[in-house]
Amino acid sequence: MILALTAKLIAVPELAWPRLVAAVDAEEPLPPPLGHACALAAISVVATLFGSALAPGHTAASVVSHTLAATAGYVGASAAVVLGLPKALAHLPAVDAQSLARYGAASMLPLALSGVFNLVPMPGLSVLWTLGAAALAARSAFLGASQFLALEGNSRRNAAAMVVILGSTPILLSLAFRIFIIP
Repeated sequence: MILALTAKLIAVPELAWPRLVAAVDAEEPLPPPLGHACALAAISVVATLFGSALAPGHTAASVVSHTLAATAGYVGASAAVVLGLPKALAHLPAVDAQSLARYGAASMLPLALSGVFNLVPMPGLSVLWTLGAAALAARSAFLGASQFLALEGNSRRNAAAMVVILGSTPILLSLAFRIFIIP
């Protein structure tokens, strides 16, 4: 169930959010939000490891550096969204911290998994994949803010924007470090 729901949250969030709402309301067993997002981030890190190992001219030290930077970016983004979103949106009176953490984790899944494309060692494409994933995450976050958190208007837009900002910034900084700093 969780694999199908995760795939839907990434590809077709308009079908997944009602299912997630039903699962939470029925108190079905779901993975912890941080674990869910970090599991997908770990896939991105492994793909980055293999991609940097395949890149011509990379030494063992540069492969390790790329992998550590990817870990900081993808896992850091997951942690920033899941742990930071409840603090950033604490002013919302009707939403509890656990719901905000679950919403953040589910919304940022496209960003957490965007590093899977790092398997192809082309830095420019990694930036494009990340920007595309940010667009998918924004769409999912906007739908989730409405369906999962029952937010409307500016609150919904602000919640979606916070997911994208908190989720994409560490990844883009990591990409910039990997492209411009690490040989």
